Amino acid sequence: MSDHERSATPPVQQAHCPACHRTVRPTPILWGLPLPEGMEAAERGEVILGGCLVSPFDPSHVCPACRTRLYETPDGDFEVWVAAWSIPGSAQDRGTLPH
Repeated sequence: MSDHERSATPPVQQAHCPACHRTVRPTPILWGLPLPEGMEAAERGEVILGGCLVSPFDPSHVCPACRTRLYETPDGDFEVWVAAWSIPGSAQDRGTLPH
């Protein structure tokens, strides 16, 4: 990983999704400008490209079952944050990414 990329912690084996309540293997989100290796990992489905604009409030993983953006807690669990500025009922409000 380069100075241009920021990824989540090492891959999670299995976790409980707080949105769909399934036991899944969350997919890490790669933030920043990806190098060729990051693009290849995204093509293989190993990571999701999050975009070039990076903030400390970006989600770290995506649930592969329901596509909810997940935030990893310090103890390794996951939670869902809903932004106060989001539009009620929108995909953004639910924390889901388009399919």
